[in-house]
Parts: sequence; structure tokens; C-alpha cells
Amino acid sequence: MKKLTAALAFIFLLAFLGSCTPTELKINGETHSLNETKLYLHNKGLENGDIKNLRHAKNVLHLSLADNSITDISPLKDLTTLTFLDISGNEIESIQDLKALVNLTQLYIGDNKITDVSVLKELPNLVELKMSGTYSDGLSMLKEMTGLTSLEWTESGLTREQMDELMEALPNCDIWFAQRQQ
Repeated sequence: MKKLTAALAFIFLLAFLGSCTPTELKINGETHSLNETKLYLHNKGLENGDIKNLRHAKNVLHLSLADNSITDISPLKDLTTLTFLDISGNEIESIQDLKALVNLTQLYIGDNKITDVSVLKELPNLVELKMSGTYSDGLSMLKEMTGLTSLEWTESGLTREQMDELMEALPNCDIWFAQRQQ
């Protein structure tokens, strides 16, 4: 009977500890409160394992993960309060996990390995976008994003005619096109 009681107490303790929500977040040796609304974690050498607990940062509104070595942004998919996200300068191939982040107003995704940006049309509050690269669906999809007020698209591969077409489709948007010098 004592063994059964001890075993049940241990199981209860494990269940209790598993249901506790952390109050702070350790990332790359730094401690952050989960009550913080801004987390600037750019250029910290972060990898996928370093950001897995960000899913608990439900209060964060501004998050910068720029210039790290991140390939998987799935820990961010439940951060639905985010209004600003900078994931530029990583090794990210897919941004499909951003679909639920409908409160995003500013998004920076440049200098990654992203090939499909169709999920951007699922972000109704997006007003500022910075991206780089050539996307097969990029031009037609962006022309439909009439809420954009600022677009920076480097290395777009667009012709002058296509750039003009995009500027005509988004008359209330400040658009910058840039090509890097070799």
C-alpha cells in the first residue's frame, strides 16, 4: 500500500509539474520574463533548439530573431499577439507557421531561403513588409495586399515593367526595390 501511495504521489507531482506554466524564459544563457512585450534576440547565434520555449511568450508584441541560424519558426505559431516580427538573416525555408499571426503589422523576412510567400495574404493587418529574393507567386500576391503602406523588396528579379505594375497596384504604398552590388 505504501508503494502504491508513493507511486501515486510521484505521478501527481509529475502531472502538477507538467501543467505549470513557466514565468521566465532562458534563451542562450539569458533570462527573460514571460511578461516582457519586447524581445530583441538578434545576432545571438540562436538555433532551433534555443527558441523552442518561445511558445510560452504569449505577451510578446515585438520579437526580433534576426541574424541567427534558425531554420524552423514553428515555436512562433501560437504567438498571436505579435505585431512586429523580424526573422531576417536566418536559414528559414518556410513561413507557413506565420499564418495564425493575424495581428502582425510589420514583418521582416529578408535574407532567408524562403521560396513561397503565399501565406502573407493570410495576414490582414500587415502594413510593412521587408523581404528579399525571387518568388514565383510574389508579384501577383503582393498586388492583392492593398493594406501595405511600406514594402522593401531586395533581389526581386523583377523587370522595370513589373515594378511599375506593382507600384500601380499599390498606390498608397512606399516601395523600395534594390539589387545588391556584386
